[in-house]
Amino acid sequence: MLLNFGGNRMTDIQLIASDMDHTLLEEDGSVPTGLFDRIRALREHGVEFAAVSGRSIATLQGLFAPVRKAVTLVGDNGAVIERGSRRVYTNALPTATQQHLVVHAQRQRAGVPILSGVDAGTSMRGIGATLPSWVTFSTPCAWCPTLNSSSRM
Repeated sequence: MLLNFGGNRMTDIQLIASDMDHTLLEEDGSVPTGLFDRIRALREHGVEFAAVSGRSIATLQGLFAPVRKAVTLVGDNGAVIERGSRRVYTNALPTATQQHLVVHAQRQRAGVPILSGVDAGTSMRGIGATLPSWVTFSTPCAWCPTLNSSSRM
């Protein structure tokens, strides 16, 4: 039996969604042993598994490559959703909004502006490089002189 709570099969469950960091993943960020076998077993029982994260969709694709066709990936805080290997939803901020947020972050000097795109995360040369954890959450990474739309890679 796949799932059993008190002897009752969980036949009404159609989807299990889990956050990644400090929830599903090990403390070192690795996938727990046996997870992919569990995902395949869920699928065989008609239960879909969704990995939900603030991480980029590309990072999730890499983590779940062995079961890519059997999972739903919700990346970039819900801005990109893929079911199997098919992208089913994308919600990007308008360019003007992105530029406004970058200027605001730069003026506040309280953080590092990083634009998380579907294909890459982008930050300014020299600034984003000071954030080693950034590559964990946004892969691949692109560097540019400024974050103006005309200068992004």
